[in-house]
Amino acid sequence: MSFTGSFREVIKAKIDSAHGLVTPTADMTRNTTSSYDSATTYFTADTTLTGASDSYDLAGSLTDDLGDVIVFKEVHLIHFKNQSAVASARNMIVGSALTHIPLFKASAHAMIVPPQCSFTVLNDTGIPVTAGTADTINIFGTSGDAYELVIIGRRT
Repeated sequence: MSFTGSFREVIKAKIDSAHGLVTPTADMTRNTTSSYDSATTYFTADTTLTGASDSYDLAGSLTDDLGDVIVFKEVHLIHFKNQSAVASARNMIVGSALTHIPLFKASAHAMIVPPQCSFTVLNDTGIPVTAGTADTINIFGTSGDAYELVIIGRRT
């Protein structure tokens, strides 16, 4: 099985000076088309429970659409979206796991994702997954926070 996909990121910004003299604008667009042999995609739309984190073990606890166990060798894309309503002002946290994948420098590091915002990592060379020592992504929120998680990578 192979995966071919594209990822497009568009950022538009308008900066007003404090004195109203200048209004520079900037458009940045990055297009990436990637192709991976033996790629697999994991997707979940879930909700956090009271006082608990959701832990995703990328080396053996996930299953694909056919019910087969997924053991990632490396991860090429991680996309997380906090689906909480903006009015709730409830941030969610991605990361902070003892056996974290080397997405962050240390196990205590994490990314705070505000409501209706997303966090995406795209790595064409692949982030290595090592069973038992570097294989976990944790999601932290309060009771009832909804989110989506997409992981694309290669199986062992």
